[in-house]
Amino acid sequence: QWVMETEVAIQINDLVFLHGGMSAAYCRNSLASLTEMARAALRESDPSTPDILTDEMGPLWYRGLSGVEPVAASETVEAILGQHGARHIVVGHTPTEGAIWPRYSARVIQVDTGLSAGYGGHIGYLEANGEVLFAGYPNGRIGLPDDDAGRLEYLQQVIAMQPENARLQK
Repeated sequence: QWVMETEVAIQINDLVFLHGGMSAAYCRNSLASLTEMARAALRESDPSTPDILTDEMGPLWYRGLSGVEPVAASETVEAILGQHGARHIVVGHTPTEGAIWPRYSARVIQVDTGLSAGYGGHIGYLEANGEVLFAGYPNGRIGLPDDDAGRLEYLQQVIAMQPENARLQK
């Protein structure tokens, strides 16, 4: 019942939130239509028929926005943002080893820091304060860079806040 009442993707202000991501195959869909497709697939419940719930290119499983093959093209990111009048796409599902990680000049933001003990138990959160985005960690918060050129300096700041996290240093 809970799943049937939960949205697949939501938009809050200029941020679109998805579990996995959105591939080119789904980038022209409205967020409401993604939820309706998922609910229809749950109601029909035919595991032998491919649908949005199991599609590796669908919003629950796609990792291309997080740098996993097949990697999303910049044009796909722009199409998603344009479709929804958004500035950022926020995705989980692909652990980052402890960093809130901006991609595509912060148009995509990975927020799965690996909170589960199985992925390191890394705590992190995304804070949107007007048009400014911050990554929060137990020892403080850092402004997210708004271009890819600033990612190295940002990562060095995250590492300094989490010196016990050897995976980040790799």
